[in-house]
Amino acid sequence: MILCLPLLAPAVAQAEVRVVPPFDPADYAQRAAVGLLVPGAGPEVTREGALAALLRGKLEHDLLGGVPSGPLLLVLDRPGGPLVLVSLPPAGRSTNDRRYPIAV
Repeated sequence: MILCLPLLAPAVAQAEVRVVPPFDPADYAQRAAVGLLVPGAGPEVTREGALAALLRGKLEHDLLGGVPSGPLLLVLDRPGGPLVLVSLPPAGRSTNDRRYPIAV
């Protein structure tokens, strides 16, 4: 007897992810899980690279281009699920020595 099971893809978690201006995580600490996001890998980071990493769930080192490719794993501002607020670096290139707030 041969049993064939269909390949099951993992369920995609749903969350409403919003990119917002920088905020103080302490403002949300009583009602959310808060933390700090490392926006990229390498000595410098761009907003483009940080956003691509957020949307794709992977990093690309700055010295290799800094903008990961691949399928999108999430869509910003899609309603449903828990609300996730995250800040990203400003437009352009900046040193990767700052951490950005995130709240879930």
